[in-house]
Amino acid sequence: MEPVLGTDVREHGHRAGRLAGFEVECASRRIRKVILSGDGELGNHAVTRPFSGVQIESGTIEIRPFAPSDSATDGAVLLSHTTRIIRSGREVGRLSGVQVAPDGALQAVIGRKNWWTRRFTLDAASIDLSIPGEIRTGTTATRAA
Repeated sequence: MEPVLGTDVREHGHRAGRLAGFEVECASRRIRKVILSGDGELGNHAVTRPFSGVQIESGTIEIRPFAPSDSATDGAVLLSHTTRIIRSGREVGRLSGVQVAPDGALQAVIGRKNWWTRRFTLDAASIDLSIPGEIRTGTTATRAA
């Protein structure tokens, strides 16, 4: 599954907003919550839903009713379109989406430098989420599609 930031989110068959971000546990690299808002931006108007209650389809995200809530744990980081991707000490782009397994395990992050450039992916095993607002990787090999 590949939820991209800005994707339409529906709840009970009606538009609930756009995908604005993710809350990811640093240690287990699992998505705990999805963040949505009417305009796709973070702010006091944004709401969260547990990832276990999300069904991702092509081009849309559906919030299922009566989803079990996830247990709260420490060490979560917020990922949004403002999250910078740093490779070998240099900014190479911003986060534009993630690749995630059905159980919520983060498989890869998707980034791009500008809206007219190609997207690139970084494997979740090669990234460091310890610095808020940044995804760091030390690889220097290119993985352009």
